[in-house]
Amino acid sequence: MADKIVDPNLLAVIQSLKPYMNSRALQCTEVAETLLDILASEQSRRVREKLQGLRQEHKMAVQAARAEKKGDKEDNPRGRDPFMLFLILLLLLLSTDSFPGPAIFQDALLSVT
Repeated sequence: MADKIVDPNLLAVIQSLKPYMNSRALQCTEVAETLLDILASEQSRRVREKLQGLRQEHKMAVQAARAEKKGDKEDNPRGRDPFMLFLILLLLLLSTDSFPGPAIFQDALLSVT
């Protein structure tokens, strides 16, 4: 079953329904069966194996890139989100007495009124 593309029981059910199908459904069923025959051939099996090998290589490359990217974020300050650093800077400035803060806004409001 692991080597089969489609469950043979499903194929048996579809073939048993053929007498009740209209012409369009029969054509689609024949096309599907032909495609299954092509996909079950030895050449297509080899192609599938090679594609699966390429997929595994790609997965490993993606995992290595993700691991490298995570390492950059932890070790390299450039990997941090600049927006978060900006928010931290604003919070630090607001927490110190040297930042004028709301006094600027109060002066601006007094000059407008």
